[in-house]
Amino acid sequence: MEDCKHVLEATGLEQWMAQTDGEIKLKDCPKCKTPIAKTQRFMNMVKTVYQDVQHVKKRVFDNMREIEASRGVLEKKLYELRKKLYPCREELDFGNHYDIYRTNLLEGN
Repeated sequence: MEDCKHVLEATGLEQWMAQTDGEIKLKDCPKCKTPIAKTQRFMNMVKTVYQDVQHVKKRVFDNMREIEASRGVLEKKLYELRKKLYPCREELDFGNHYDIYRTNLLEGN
């Protein structure tokens, strides 16, 4: 194999490569556990795994964007609610856990 230079019996290796265990990851060399990513014989399988990984990343990061967007809306609502509850305070103390970005977001900057 090009990845680790081990020589393996082709038929058995092809069957092993075709097996799925539910994980989205590259198969490893059975002798040394080097990921099989460069061996031309299995390039179609490698490409399929990479496509699956990209699909999962897209789903995860799109969800994170939605969560961040809703977090901003909720923080703004909290800010407005605290302004109504404490109208006499010039500056509302939200604690040190808010960073400058979120403070600016809440104030509409």
